[in-house]
Amino acid sequence: MIPDPLSRLNDVTLIALRFTGDQWPRGLLSTKVIPDAWMALVETDAGYRRFAPAGEDPRPGARDTLTFVRNRLITVPLELATARSADGHEVAASAELLVRWPARDEELAALARALQATNELALDALARQIAEHGGNGALRDFLQARGASELVDGDHREALHESLRAALKGVLYEYGSLLDRVATLRVTSRSLIEQRARERDTQRQVTALKTRQMVEQAALEATHQRLDSLTGILDKLNAAAATSEGVEWQELLPALSPAERGRLLENLWRITPNRRVAKRVVAVCGQELAWLEPT
Repeated sequence: MIPDPLSRLNDVTLIALRFTGDQWPRGLLSTKVIPDAWMALVETDAGYRRFAPAGEDPRPGARDTLTFVRNRLITVPLELATARSADGHEVAASAELLVRWPARDEELAALARALQATNELALDALARQIAEHGGNGALRDFLQARGASELVDGDHREALHESLRAALKGVLYEYGSLLDRVATLRVTSRSLIEQRARERDTQRQVTALKTRQMVEQAALEATHQRLDSLTGILDKLNAAAATSEGVEWQELLPALSPAERGRLLENLWRITPNRRVAKRVVAVCGQELAWLEPT
């Protein structure tokens, strides 16, 4: 016996309820109707069936059987804590399936038969049936057939819907229900997140290396330009000294133009020669110039 079945219909976790006609509340001056969110199937003692929509008094006989089921889409969770993607990443998935019952005698009669042992169907029980009778396996196969990046970044609700429809045919038929669609699908992968973090770090290092190489190349080119300028001025001094007997090229520094002396001083300041490769070391201070052997 189910005391006051109409009050049981207020339970938000309840999907379907089956009870006998003598439990349906009756009043002398009023009638009871099926609540708005529900529909019912009346099965008579003689074996006839009659559909009763929301807002109607089903008027069951005492020996009739009533099967109530919600007339709205039911959100059923489906989750898989761990699976392996096609490219070897560990992934987890959570989905929300929308299940409904057609307003037809045949499907509601199937539900009535499925409820004979328990007389009611709660959301957690339906979710467990779906998961254990094809849902988990179909979801696992779906994840294993795709790469982690594709699963995490893409929208695969339609493809999963097709896979689940095939996998859940048995349990859906048993309960007289239909899989309307996959409302949400979220796939996460901790190992993929870590891999992407490493790739971003590597990319930053590559970018920093390229930037440093560009700076070093620019500095090298600038050094070559300064060396070419310095070599040109020193060659000019050497050439002039060669034509003047007894005169060292250093003594000809005042003969340079101010611009040439400025370039000479600037280039000397900006170049730090290695003593193993430098041909000469020239130090300039004001009007004084010193020439040193690199050794």
